[in-house]
Amino acid sequence: MFIIDGFTPGPMSELVFGVSRAIRSIVWHDMEGLLDGAIKRWNTGAAGAHLCILQTGEVVRTVRLEDVAWHAGTHNSAGKDGYGRTPFWRSHNINAFSVGIEIEGFLIKGYTQPQAEACRKVSDWLTAQYQIKREHTFDAIDGHHAHGELSSTRTDPGPKFDWAWVL
Repeated sequence: MFIIDGFTPGPMSELVFGVSRAIRSIVWHDMEGLLDGAIKRWNTGAAGAHLCILQTGEVVRTVRLEDVAWHAGTHNSAGKDGYGRTPFWRSHNINAFSVGIEIEGFLIKGYTQPQAEACRKVSDWLTAQYQIKREHTFDAIDGHHAHGELSSTRTDPGPKFDWAWVL
């Protein structure tokens, strides 16, 4: 199930972001909803993610890993949602370097055991495949909260996300 907007084709990464596509990190998100609603929103061009972990533990790919999903950070496209308010944030976008993963559900309810198990499997595969350090840092494994401007109110993947699942 692929989305039709909310990403940049990998070969266009250098033109759009000023850097080549090179996966070196994982960014975890809370979907704050269900997959169908996320797909509808992403297909408007508002955002996107590479992988979604459903409440059942099923992993759904919505953007090819070689493409750049618009899942975190800001960008330098004036007039579009997510435009950085300062030059620093307009030029420091994690998207070209990361895999964005959305976990289906709501922060307030937390996540299911099948989701926790799927998070571990996905993290194991990505860290091995792309030699990503198993560290909770800005440039290895982190959450969306780390990639907004200082004024951002992002908190996902949230307090009910156990970092031990992915580290």
